[in-house]
Amino acid sequence: MNLGEQLRQAREKRQLTLKQVESETKIPEDCLQRFEDSQFDFDLPAIYRRGLLKIYSQFLGLDPAKFIAQVGSADEKKDRPAARKESSSETVTPEDENLAEKATTGRRDWRAFLRAKLRDRRWLAYGGGTLVLLLIGFFFLRPSTSRDLEWEELLSGESADVVYVAPNAIRKLTLSASDEVKVLVREKNSKQKIFSGTLKKGTSEPVSVREDVQISYSDGNALTIQREGGEVIHPKNTGAGWVEVSF
Repeated sequence: MNLGEQLRQAREKRQLTLKQVESETKIPEDCLQRFEDSQFDFDLPAIYRRGLLKIYSQFLGLDPAKFIAQVGSADEKKDRPAARKESSSETVTPEDENLAEKATTGRRDWRAFLRAKLRDRRWLAYGGGTLVLLLIGFFFLRPSTSRDLEWEELLSGESADVVYVAPNAIRKLTLSASDEVKVLVREKNSKQKIFSGTLKKGTSEPVSVREDVQISYSDGNALTIQREGGEVIHPKNTGAGWVEVSF
C-alpha cells in the first residue's frame, strides 16, 4: 500500500470527508486530494508541502516522518539538474552543482508559489478580508486621545472627581461591581488604607469610614459607590481612575 492509500484509508476509517478535514485542519481540499493520490511534488514550495503533510498525517494519527521523507524524495527526482557536459576548457565541481541547484530551486519555488496563489481565488478573498479587518481595527480600535490614569498613577492626586455629601450623612459606603474591578479605599488626610482588593462580578463590599476618602479603581464602568442613605455615585473615568468622597 502506497503512502497516499494509507492517508485515504486512515481518513475513511474516521468517516471523514475531504471537506471536513479541510474545515478542521485549514488545508485546502485540492492539496489533501493530491496527498491521497501520492502526488507529493505539486506546485508549492517544499517547505509548505512538508508542513501541510505533517499536519494532515498527525491529524489522522499517523507517523509524519515517512510522509515528509516522500516529499523530499519527490523533490529530489523533480529538481535534479541535468549533468553538465564536461569540456576541455571547463571543469564542473560538485560544489558548483550544489550551489547552482540551490539558487535555481529557490527561484523556481517562490515563482511557483506566487503563481499558484494568484490563480487561487480563495487567497485573493483572504487578502481582501484581511485588508478590511485592518481598516476596521484602525478606525474603531485605535486608542482614545484622552489617556486614562494607569493603576500606578491612581494615588498621585492630580485630577480627581470630587463628590460632596451632606455633613450629617452616615459614613458608610457600599461598593458594587458589575464586572471584576480592583478597588483601593483610603482616608484622604491620614492615607490609612480602609479596604483593598478585587471585587468579583455581581459582588458588593460595605465600607465604614471616619473621614473623607479617596477611592481608586481599575475600571470606572464596573464600579458603583452607594451611600447608606441611597445616593449613588458613578465614577466619571471609564478606565482606571480615582474619586474623592467628602463628608
